[in-house]
This record gives sequence, C-alpha cells and structure tokens, in this order.
Amino acid sequence: MGYLVFTLPEDVRGRHRSKARLNELTKRVTAGDKSRHIEGLLKGMGFDRGLARWHWFGETPGKWHPHLNVIIEAGHLSQGQLQAIRRAWAGIVGVDVAVVNYSYTTEVPKMIHVLKYVTRATFRDYTWDERMAAELYNFRNMRSWGSWKGEPVWELEGKAELEPIAKLEAGLCPTCGEPVSWGRAREIAWLKAWATTGQVEPLGAGYWILGLKEKPARCATTETGQGEQNETTILHSQRQCNTTAGEVTRHQ
Repeated sequence: MGYLVFTLPEDVRGRHRSKARLNELTKRVTAGDKSRHIEGLLKGMGFDRGLARWHWFGETPGKWHPHLNVIIEAGHLSQGQLQAIRRAWAGIVGVDVAVVNYSYTTEVPKMIHVLKYVTRATFRDYTWDERMAAELYNFRNMRSWGSWKGEPVWELEGKAELEPIAKLEAGLCPTCGEPVSWGRAREIAWLKAWATTGQVEPLGAGYWILGLKEKPARCATTETGQGEQNETTILHSQRQCNTTAGEVTRHQ
C-alpha cells in the first residue's frame, strides 16, 4: 500500500477556504487526464484506483492546515515518479515547490493503521474554525477513483496473526475477550522505551499489549496516540489484563 500526503504551503492556505476551491483541488487530484490531474498521472504509472480524504488540521488544533491524504493499493513509487507527482502538485497549487510526503508498506497491520488514520475525523470541534465548520457542511470529503469490482489486493479474512487486531477493532480485549473501555492514551515514545525492556509488545496496527499478571481482578486498557492518551480500568476478569492501543506517528 502506498500513502501520499499532499500539503498546501502555508502562504496559499488562505486561498482555499471555500468549498468550491477545495472541491477544485480534490478533482485535480482524483479525476482527469495525465497532463492536468494527479489521478491521470497515477493511472499512467499503473495505479488504476485509489482513495482520497482531506484532513483539516495538523498537530495544532485550530490552526488551519488542510492536507489531502491519498491511498494507492499496491506497487511502490520510484523516486522519479514521486518527483513527477510533486511537480504536478506544485503546478496545481501555483507554487514553485510543494511538499508531497510518501510512504509504502506491505505489512497488513500497518496498512490497517494507515486506513484508520486517514479515515478518522480531524475537525472535531467547530470552535477551532467556525467559518470553515459552516463552509464544509455537506462537503464530500471521501473520494475514490477507478473500478473496485476486481479481486482484492489484500484482505484480513483467514489471517490468524490479525485476530487480536480484529478483536480490538470490535472493542474486545484480545486476551480475555471481554469488552474494553478506551480512555486517556500514553505517548508512543514511552511504549517504544518500555518495549526495549520487554514490558510491552506490539500487536500491529498501532496496538500494544502489556504482560498479564494474576492480580487484581481488573482489565486496564490504554489507547496510545500522538501525545494524546487516555487510560481507563474496567472490571471484567480475575487477572489484570493490560492492553495498550494507539496510533503510530504517521510516516512522512
């Protein structure tokens, strides 16, 4: 799976604060010919279908930072192809140089994480930008191109190693199968540090599990994100089952 992030330079973001301008940008990425649109360029490189979704803010809530996430299902972009995409994007937004970040993985847990990350909501509080909250009402944020009737490139069914992830996605503890409650998360840096001492183990897709202990009768579940974490304990087991889940920092 390939993952592209099309960013808008800060000095042109103010030009794209209307539904019409954002729709125009989206169409220039997801529909059209090779000479004027990213989608046509990707098709010319053999990427016949993909999915795109806007994120409206970055690491700072309330600071307008629109960037378009694009997922292409298979195949690795060469450096030359990536440079061609960057030049095309710079031309579309009217700048000399524009940033397009790219990452690629063939590991199913990481692909699950990318899908979760891209499809999550980012405009979580209308007070961050009330004018744009009103402007984006009924905006079609998820776009795709190509035909999706063919065989899947990858799938989850029948993969035993992904069963813990499937349980967590369903809100169940992968160890005892009981429902879990998500809360404040711990920073990924701490989890990586604990992993070096054997205190935690990654399950994939951004989920981590801590070792089991035979005391006390509770299950503590923690969700890990980019500096935002919640921890909640729930009573449902005769052993302490600590499960940590979260979002790994996006690849740039």
